[in-house]
This record gives sequence, structure tokens and C-alpha cells, in this order.
Amino acid sequence: MTERRIDSLLVKVSGRPYLGTKLEIDKEVRLVIEGQVVKVETMSNQDGSVNICYVIKAVTASIGLNL
Repeated sequence: MTERRIDSLLVKVSGRPYLGTKLEIDKEVRLVIEGQVVKVETMSNQDGSVNICYVIKAVTASIGLNL
């Protein structure tokens, strides 16, 4: 079997983790997410490459350093 080239490594976050901090509309933030990887999805790009998406079930979230 030929190994496929990975084009993109992506992440999808599911769940509604507790944040504990108010956020402002239109202000950029950096979130730190803690949780578990519950699924790995491999999507073909139809050119011999693939994208891999890790699905994370978030348990907690916190605000990181400002951008």
C-alpha cells in the first residue's frame, strides 16, 4: 500500500466547555482547550494527498495570552 502525503493537519472541537470569563464581541482571543481526541477523520483531496482532522471533545477552556 502506498503511503499518502498529508496536506493539512486540522482540529475540530466539540462540546461546550466551561470558560468562566466574559468575552467581548470582535476582540481576538487565544483559547487553551483541554480535552480528549475522540476521533480521527481522513479526507482525500483526490490528488493523492489527504487532510487529517482530529476531533477533540473539550472539557475545559481558558483564555491564553493576548494576541
